Amino acid sequence: MNMLPDYIKGERILLQRSLPSHASAIWQYVKDNQNFFMKWQNSCWKNEKEIFDYFTELNAGKDDKDFYYTVFLGDRIIGTVNCWDVSNWRMACQLGYEINPEYAGHGYMTEAIKLLVTELISAGFVRIKIECATENIASMKLAEKTGFICEGIMKKDVFIKSANRFCDTAVFAIVDEDNATKLEKSRSNTL
Repeated sequence: MNMLPDYIKGERILLQRSLPSHASAIWQYVKDNQNFFMKWQNSCWKNEKEIFDYFTELNAGKDDKDFYYTVFLGDRIIGTVNCWDVSNWRMACQLGYEINPEYAGHGYMTEAIKLLVTELISAGFVRIKIECATENIASMKLAEKTGFICEGIMKKDVFIKSANRFCDTAVFAIVDEDNATKLEKSRSNTL
């Protein structure tokens, strides 16, 4: 994903491509809040080394389907926002995010998502998707607040191990029609 900048500056926050040196600060808030993060997902970072190794791999260019930005408030790392399941053919991706609960509710992740979506649209992305548990009201509100439209609910989509039950998943998306038209025209000229 070389089409995106290494830094994206907002009014209050800075997004920086995640580096191995960010692993320690990220692990600290993940470790301290495992129960919070595991309510909505089946996997969470297991240790600092796992984060360090993953960011090392991303920065070595070994994975072109995922990329991460670390969210900074001043010099403090307060979260991450990432794109995964990136398709350069469809110009589509899925957005994920996490924030240190200490900084939740202040609009920092709203700003981070809006910044990243703006860059993705500028880079020609057609479809950006967020999936979240329907019980995760804060995440659903965040998706709506940042311009994503709910496209539907996938019933019993994810089995949450920590809760020993299935949960429904809401699917939100932003679709840029101008980018879709441009991509369709460029593809019709090459077929």
